[in-house]
Amino acid sequence: MRCFVTGAAGFIGSHLVEQLLAAGHEVTGLDDFSTGREQNLAAAAGQSQLRLVRGTILDQAAVDELTAGSDLVFHLAAAVGAFVIRDKTLESLRTNIHGGHPPRCPAARRLHQRDLREEHHDRAAGGR
Repeated sequence: MRCFVTGAAGFIGSHLVEQLLAAGHEVTGLDDFSTGREQNLAAAAGQSQLRLVRGTILDQAAVDELTAGSDLVFHLAAAVGAFVIRDKTLESLRTNIHGGHPPRCPAARRLHQRDLREEHHDRAAGGR
């Protein structure tokens, strides 16, 4: 499967990337490295199935490109840490509020639309 991981260089994201690669998946990771570190991905460095992109989840064009063709999306990007939030309050709010909103992410839009269609189908069939 082709997987897309936001926050790929963070503590949790980097471990997820390693596990996905170990399971034989192709992984595209996006991180702005505001709190994530390249050294977190040292074990995955150089693997041909990994594409790591430096960028932000607020860059609509980049997110559109990177999610195209993804089978799975793991959205872990967020502004975290008391000092980050204090020192970059507005930027942190934009990232945390707008970064994962379905209209910003085509993959999330597709998943949301699929969920709505499935729910409608279930209700029309007399379920739920």
